[in-house]
Amino acid sequence: VGWWFGFGYFLAGLWWIGSALLVEADSFAWALPFAVVGIPFMLAFFYGFAAIVARLLWSNDIGRIAALAFG
Repeated sequence: VGWWFGFGYFLAGLWWIGSALLVEADSFAWALPFAVVGIPFMLAFFYGFAAIVARLLWSNDIGRIAALAFG
């Protein structure tokens, strides 16, 4: 779930990179799929890793606050 959230978040937030590559499309159009999908794909791993750490540290007591704050 964390990776998918991160992917959607970065895909929606980094759309401008694709627009910037279309300014000189004859030179940079080949990089468009890598920039629009590849960068969010890689950055989403940070959100996925944070979700895994939070899940591993999750408990039903007050420690879950620390798991979300520091995980």
